[in-house]
Parts: sequence; structure tokens; C-alpha cells
Amino acid sequence: MKLLLENAFIELFILVLLKIFNKISNKVFIIILCFLIFFFRCPKIKENKGIVSPTFGKLMKIEETSDDKTIFHIYLNIFDPHVQYSPSYGKILKQTYFQGNFHPAYLLTKSQYNERLVTLMETQHGDIEITQYGGMVVRRVVSFVKPGDIIKKNQLLGMIKFSSRVDITIPRTMYKRILVNEGQKINAGDSLVI
Repeated sequence: MKLLLENAFIELFILVLLKIFNKISNKVFIIILCFLIFFFRCPKIKENKGIVSPTFGKLMKIEETSDDKTIFHIYLNIFDPHVQYSPSYGKILKQTYFQGNFHPAYLLTKSQYNERLVTLMETQHGDIEITQYGGMVVRRVVSFVKPGDIIKKNQLLGMIKFSSRVDITIPRTMYKRILVNEGQKINAGDSLVI
């Protein structure tokens, strides 16, 4: 939560400086201020069974891979909260940052070229991978955890600034049934699989 507040403070500080030096009008200042307050919100989420969604957004696609994994592609529009949460209890094994371009986050075929942060998490039932993608508007992926951290289910994991996408990759051996459908609006903490 402290890192979330620090990131919000930086953005608000820049906005106030612009206002002090008369670079923006009062109306623009109020509009941007309201948007930033709205954007940096961190809703409380409820505890659900199984592996849960790490973010708020629209489930674009459920992809079955040849190596017995399932990838849930979740697109966040500009109005969704852009904080991500841990989908399970576990330990952060590794984080890999990829510098890249900023294609629209909803283009699955361009994902490999976008800026992204891949977090590998060890759980009692297997490893889960969470990928946070920057999109066309996004310029930063922020992590609130580091390798070696033991984290709780629904603990803050990170944040993507403005429109973006989050993928969660789960081995098929970790679940019996998928509880969500493509095209569905989902909230952080909603059960994906049990």
C-alpha cells in the first residue's frame, strides 16, 4: 500500500507543479486531479476459493497451451482499477522485466513486443506466472514485491499505469474446473479455477 501511495504522490506532485507554474488551467487541473484520484484507487477484494483473478478487467481469451497450461488474458480499460493482487498464497521466485514497445494491450499477437514484467510465483500446488503488460498509453509497470517475498492471497502485487493487460498462466494440474468465460467482466479476487 505504501508503494501505491508513493506512486500516486509522484503523479500528483507533477500535476501540482504544472499548476503552480501556470502550465494548465483550473478546469484541466481539476479534471486531471479527479482522474488520478480515481485511477489510483485500490478497492478491497473478497477472499474466494481456488486461484483468483489478479486484476479487474475483461477476460479476453482463455488459451490452452501445448505444454498443459492455461493462460487467462485479462484486458484492463482506462476505467478499471490498475492494481494487481496475488492470485494465491506463495513465494515470488523470479521477476523478469522486458523493455519493449507500446502496442495496444488488447492485441494478443503483439504482446511479445510490449513492455512487460513477468512474475513467477511458487505455490503449494505448482508455479503460477503473472505477466503485466504495458499498452499504448502505459509507460510504466510497477512491482510491489521482489524475488524471495512470501505473499498472501490478494496481497498487492503491482500496478500498471493506465490502459494495459494482465495474463495469468496456470498449469492444468492445479485445477479441476474453469469458473469464468471469455468476454466476461471479472474483478480482482474472483475465482478463475478450482
